[in-house]
Amino acid sequence: MDDILEEANRRQQRRLKTPLGKEDPDLGLQGMSISPRSAKGSRNNTRESLTPTERPRTGRRRTTSREQELTGLTEDLEQKYPPLPFIKCKCNGRELKALLNTSSPFSTISTDAVKVCRLEKSTNNSLAVANGINTNGLVKNVQLEFAEKLSIDLYVHDDGPDLCLGLDFLKNMKCVINFQIGSITMNSKDITFLPEREIPLKYRNGKNVSASF
Repeated sequence: MDDILEEANRRQQRRLKTPLGKEDPDLGLQGMSISPRSAKGSRNNTRESLTPTERPRTGRRRTTSREQELTGLTEDLEQKYPPLPFIKCKCNGRELKALLNTSSPFSTISTDAVKVCRLEKSTNNSLAVANGINTNGLVKNVQLEFAEKLSIDLYVHDDGPDLCLGLDFLKNMKCVINFQIGSITMNSKDITFLPEREIPLKYRNGKNVSASF
């Protein structure tokens, strides 16, 4: 028993005295050591792991990219296909957006605009105008306000812009349309066309592009 305790004590002493990097013959284990080169490599790896990496593309950055792409497509469409000639006007104190329509011999107003402006139809007679729009009545002496106030008869239709100024109006008011600068001269007063962003959505050139994003 004393021999066993003495042998265990000797092994314990050798274990404490064995330097790093040398093998303990009794334990059969290789002591661990770190060379200067390994230590330097470890520091380099640590430094590299701390180097800032490229930020991932967030949802906000993707949205910005889509907005820029959409803006570019819309600008291309505006160059190829100029916006429709809309102008602002007021009817019974309500603001409407009127389309200048040289393809229609008559001026028209939509059924919805008749309700919004609280107008009453004078007749319910139907009429098919040159551009194929069927009307279902007439509103007489409608007070419109552009650069000045004026009175006009309007045929009522169920489809199309709130207000459509046809050849009857354009001729009587001696209008001159200038597409190059985007304006209409009415009784010697200039009215600028609306920019496309203010045109009703269904009549914008870029409406289908906007809906795809």
